[in-house]
This record gives sequence, C-alpha cells and structure tokens, in this order.
Amino acid sequence: QLGFLAFDRDVYELAGRKGNVCKLNDRDAGALNQLIYLFSNRVIVLPPNCDTASVVGQLKEISSAKPESTMRVNVAVEDPVQDHNESKRFSVASDEEFAISPKGGLIHIESVPPIVPRHFPKLRIKQNCRFIDTKSGAGLKRVGSKQQF
Repeated sequence: QLGFLAFDRDVYELAGRKGNVCKLNDRDAGALNQLIYLFSNRVIVLPPNCDTASVVGQLKEISSAKPESTMRVNVAVEDPVQDHNESKRFSVASDEEFAISPKGGLIHIESVPPIVPRHFPKLRIKQNCRFIDTKSGAGLKRVGSKQQF
C-alpha cells in the first residue's frame, strides 16, 4: 500500500501529488510497473485488491521490449587511410581488431534504453528545464540550479 518513487524535481514533476503522497490508479500502477520492469525488474507495484495474474500478464506482453543489456560497448581503431592533415579518424572495429591494433583505439559505452510502450502520465518533464554545455569534463550544467552533472 505504500511505495517510494525518487525523481529529479528540477527536471520532472509528479502530477496529482499532495505533499509527499501521490495516489495511483490501476492504469498508473500498470505504467509504473512497465517502467520498473523494463529498467530493473526488481519491484512491481500492486494496486489494492488487484488481480496479480493480470499484472504478470501485462509484464509478459512487454517482455520483448526489454533489451538483454542496457549498455552497449563499441570499439574503434585508428584508420590510417582516413588521416586528414593532422587529425585522426577512427573506424568501428571488432574485438579482435581492437586487441591487435598497434596504436590501441577508442572505447565508447552507449546507453541502450528500452522502448516504453505505456507512458506513466503522472510523471511529467518540466518544460522550463534547461542545460548549458560547459565544454569541459564536467559536462552539462543545469541552468538556474546549484546541482551539476
């Protein structure tokens, strides 16, 4: 009957919240379950007096949308044919090509988020959230906020 949902208040807003409480109906619980299942699968939300078989059935329907991994590792090696002036170009390579490359290469880790079939309508992105690129290793900085990425 009680759950916990953490989100960034500078980026999102939770519609229908009164203080620290937000009541969910069956549709909200189903959408939230899909989000949790697709991103972690450790917890599901059950509305009061629900049919658990129905909840499990809803999750089975979206199981094909869940990727095996939410991260993809890409590797690239220096491409001498593509050298232009003093800049270097890299080409995507297999793990074997990367391992034998005399100059090493680049490793890129890419996030592969699942496609969420049902939107959780209570959690909304704020329209006024803005970021600036610091052009540094610090990355993006939220405008109007003390918090940094």
